[in-house]
Amino acid sequence: SAWQALGDAYRVSVRIVTLSQDSAVQVPVSAVFPLPAGASDAGGMAAFDLTRRHRPGIPFILVSGTLGEEVAIEAIRTGVTDYVLKNNLQRVAPAIRRAMVEFQEHTALLAAEGKMRESEQRFRRIIEASPMGMHLYELRDDGNLVLIDANPAADRHTGIRTADRI
Repeated sequence: SAWQALGDAYRVSVRIVTLSQDSAVQVPVSAVFPLPAGASDAGGMAAFDLTRRHRPGIPFILVSGTLGEEVAIEAIRTGVTDYVLKNNLQRVAPAIRRAMVEFQEHTALLAAEGKMRESEQRFRRIIEASPMGMHLYELRDDGNLVLIDANPAADRHTGIRTADRI
């Protein structure tokens, strides 16, 4: 079939997601979801909604026989990664490739953001626990140095609550 002939150095595993929770939970990460013959675009969006609830964040490529422009725009706006018309199946491999790259980039970004939060929390704990008074300042674009925070030791040493001065 046309699905098996996609090739392009990718093995494409196609699963049709029905509206049962069991099959939605089994969706693999770079899956392509063709609509059964005669299914409406609303059925594809229902499959997307169900999949998103059970496997948030995975790429979702909607394959449809007749996807109108307004439906396609709404699908992309709500989180569908891409859509491919059944009469243009040569777009499936590039759509999967792009979805995989975006998924990997998004995953890397989330990991980096998590590491940044951990680093900020570690820095905050060190500053808060320090017996030495520390004031934190920010250099603004206009050249002014503005007090933005202080640790509890600074408040004890000065006798002034920094929170009252910010």
